[in-house]
Amino acid sequence: MQTKVIRIVTLFIFLSISSINAFSKLFIKNGIYYAGNEDTKEASVVQANNKEVISIPDDVEYDDITYKVTSIAINGLAFCTMKQLIIGKNVRSIGQGACAGCMDLVSVTMGESVSFIDEGAFSSCYSLKDISWPSAVTEIKKGMFLGCPLEDFSIPATVISIGELAFSMAKITNLYCQSSNPPSVFSDTFFLVSGMTVHVPEGSLESYQNASVWKDFTITDDIPSAILYVSRDEESLILKNSFNLNGQKNTRLKGIVIQQYSDGTIKKVLKK
Repeated sequence: MQTKVIRIVTLFIFLSISSINAFSKLFIKNGIYYAGNEDTKEASVVQANNKEVISIPDDVEYDDITYKVTSIAINGLAFCTMKQLIIGKNVRSIGQGACAGCMDLVSVTMGESVSFIDEGAFSSCYSLKDISWPSAVTEIKKGMFLGCPLEDFSIPATVISIGELAFSMAKITNLYCQSSNPPSVFSDTFFLVSGMTVHVPEGSLESYQNASVWKDFTITDDIPSAILYVSRDEESLILKNSFNLNGQKNTRLKGIVIQQYSDGTIKKVLKK
């Protein structure tokens, strides 16, 4: 069994490296393997040594050349035993199956520079609970979160389509859809997903209730669509939800956020 796993992982590594044929130099730095293009001064992550936290830097220096780390290759981190992945601000694309099979992965942090995430990038990450979705990515592709225990997940208003099996067998309690128009989905997008509540913007309840697949879930229009007034945080009220200015739900935000309180009020708040 162990030999079989080693062969599978070796195959993924080979596929990752062979898919970066435009890159000419392979090197390792701080446990992360890169393929670097000396002409563009850009590098792609093709493999990483196993450790609990993998942090992909903004830049990496090798042989007196500073490369911007702009991508994670096809299967680049597949089957790693990491628990946390931090993606640098220069990464623009995440390849097919990039983190597939990372069964211990709990948290992924990535910035708004990511504009493309390919099919199955986080498929079979059976511990994944904490991940935000960059607003520049307009499509959640096929098999993206298959089998992931996301619990709460927020889809920015910029997402217009969700692929086949994207959330198949995922354990989702609350799905926050920021768009008033239901994203297009397939009949199996939420295959074997049950007990999920879909939260949508105020005034868009009917649109989701009349949309194929979406109508099969409990839907509530409790995402604020307007800001009522500006205030500092009030400790006397119970905070129900927090959203950033892109409408993404997160209770640990700092800076200017939109907050929904237990008394029904919605405020624009400066969080320090």
